[in-house]
Amino acid sequence: MLVILNCIRDEAPRRAFDSHTVPRLAAMAEEEVRLAHLVGDAALPRAARTDRLLITGSELSAARRNDRDDELLACIADFLAADAPVLGICYGHQMLARLVGGDGVCRRSPTPEFGWKRLALEQPNPLFDGVEELISAHSHYDEVHALPSSCQVIAHTDRCAVQAFQL
Repeated sequence: MLVILNCIRDEAPRRAFDSHTVPRLAAMAEEEVRLAHLVGDAALPRAARTDRLLITGSELSAARRNDRDDELLACIADFLAADAPVLGICYGHQMLARLVGGDGVCRRSPTPEFGWKRLALEQPNPLFDGVEELISAHSHYDEVHALPSSCQVIAHTDRCAVQAFQL
């Protein structure tokens, strides 16, 4: 089962993601999808043996403490402990980095990124197999900047040294 943890704080964009993006992800996943929310859900998901976790972006800052940080980090840790694949996108990527590297791995970026950016691969990685052009939309003030040696940087941009990493 694919568990999507929607971390979008504001209601209108959160609902738009749920109604427009989640059905597309579910169709691509070709499996059951369970949707959870960082905002509004009393409890965050726990990992089952066959789960995979996708953590979305958010307006929240991974470089600052937020009300549910400890719960979110415990949720991610639970999936990792169950040996479940975890994919963090934007804020999700930054929170995964915080879990494995501590609070100091995320910071306010000296040069925030906005708009379409070309990513450069550090080396070939199966995550990007079949992707002809590595161009993605960016909208972030925070960045991952220092990872423990257990992590491998996969991609960067001209302004951010850690756009993608693998644990």
